[in-house]
Amino acid sequence: LVSFLSLALFSYCASIYYEIIPATISGFLFWLILLMTVISSVTLRHIICYITGNVSGESAAFNEYIITIYLFYRYLAFILLIITILICYTTFLSAKPLIIAGFITTIILYLVRLTKLFLIFLIRNISIFYLILYLCALEFLPVGVLIKYFTGLF
Repeated sequence: LVSFLSLALFSYCASIYYEIIPATISGFLFWLILLMTVISSVTLRHIICYITGNVSGESAAFNEYIITIYLFYRYLAFILLIITILICYTTFLSAKPLIIAGFITTIILYLVRLTKLFLIFLIRNISIFYLILYLCALEFLPVGVLIKYFTGLF
């Protein structure tokens, strides 16, 4: 739960900085929406990995990947909490480089998570087809949709 709170708080700080909070929504309500988005996306990812593992007969591999995902969220939340504290309570550091550092940290840890997924599939001799299918459908597609949404490319 602390990880989810930290991720939502950093997202809220970044939203304030980039002024993307709608005027009709209060700040607290927007933070709650971000928190519910984080919780629902992590829960949905867990359920999808569990179902995919059971359907494909590789539940041990996907359970290992679920553990990797939760470790990713814990590490990311710890780093983003430090960055959020620095954004909110320091005057000698500007918010922009801290927010960019948070985004870069997220990207780096996401790539580490994908590398771990690749290693899990290689070590367990799982078909590369499953890996490609999983990556395209459940890793790259949601990220691509989010990027298109936030950059206004629709």
